[in-house]
Amino acid sequence: SYNRVGISVSRRVGNAVYRNRVRRRIQEAVRLYFDEINTGWDLVIVARPPVAQATFHEIETSCLKLLQRASLISEVSPMQLDS
Repeated sequence: SYNRVGISVSRRVGNAVYRNRVRRRIQEAVRLYFDEINTGWDLVIVARPPVAQATFHEIETSCLKLLQRASLISEVSPMQLDS
């Protein structure tokens, strides 16, 4: 009846400062759409090294596309896509 999200960021992304920054950005990107995710899923997001140079908007867009591709989000309003 609930979802869980785990985020894995390897050492290849960078030192602890960069890994934690990436982890926080991914957490925030997923949090924005968390209420719209179908319930009952355990999600594991694995961050690849190029994410260290990505902006928050790029991370948010990637997370949204990933959730839509996995059919975990039924529909997203256009207002959320612009932000």
